[in-house]
Amino acid sequence: MRTRPYIFRTLSYIASHPLNRGRRAGAIGRFVRWQMGSRLLGQPCLLPMGGGGVLVARRGDSGATGNFYCGLHEYPDMLFVAHALRAGDLFLDIGSNVGSYTVLAARGRGARVVACEPVRSTFDRLRQNVGVNLVTDLVDARRVAVGEARGVVMMTTGLDTVNHVTTDAREGAAERVEVITLDDLAPAGEARLIKIDVEGFELNVLRGGRRVLGEPGLLGVVIELNGSGARYGVKDEEVDRELRRHGFVPCDYDPSSRRVRRLETFSTAGNTIYVRDGAALADRLRESEPIDVFGRSV
Repeated sequence: MRTRPYIFRTLSYIASHPLNRGRRAGAIGRFVRWQMGSRLLGQPCLLPMGGGGVLVARRGDSGATGNFYCGLHEYPDMLFVAHALRAGDLFLDIGSNVGSYTVLAARGRGARVVACEPVRSTFDRLRQNVGVNLVTDLVDARRVAVGEARGVVMMTTGLDTVNHVTTDAREGAAERVEVITLDDLAPAGEARLIKIDVEGFELNVLRGGRRVLGEPGLLGVVIELNGSGARYGVKDEEVDRELRRHGFVPCDYDPSSRRVRRLETFSTAGNTIYVRDGAALADRLRESEPIDVFGRSV
């Protein structure tokens, strides 16, 4: 009974995805091929994604398969990253999971990446994806959590994309992980973009990056705010205030016009893009070379 709603939701997502506009049949064909092939083969496969990268996928990998079905799973956030970065720029991928953003930045744009993923099994897959994309010279993959101060935390291990810092033994299996800060990760003045997806630990990450967040060369922060901070007694509004304190404001991005538009508040249905220097960023976005997504330049 679970399979049918999942299939309908996925097909609806594929059909409505902007990068599949005018190409829905091909996208649905990729979905069918993966559903059949993954069951027949019963082992990991290499799936292409936008920007010329590939991801090692297993059954149930919503992030990797989403990139295969649609080219870039998180639209327009991934296109914002692709359009804003240049070769040699430093991108901080905090909570990188298996590395969709890392591969896009390094393989698709030639950017340098520091990718942090604390859960051992997921980190192993991140390194695998860095290796198969031949970007080990550009990516510094670290099995660490990022927080307000150096130390140690416990991470859940059996929750796939929603593993998180925990102090509750009732949440099941957990592993001990080193914590470092944003300021530890980035040499002074080098970070250009940051992506943060840490299941409610966002405020802790930001508080450990006061130097980096204050640097004028940092163009933007892509961050997920969905109420997960409640498990630590943190409201999304506190994260928003911390970013605004450093001069960042919430925006959305239109990849077709290459423009950011200021929002009154953050999104609770996905990522929010926070930007500061609108003029410098606008020039970058406008002048960026298009990225190839399955034969379409965007």
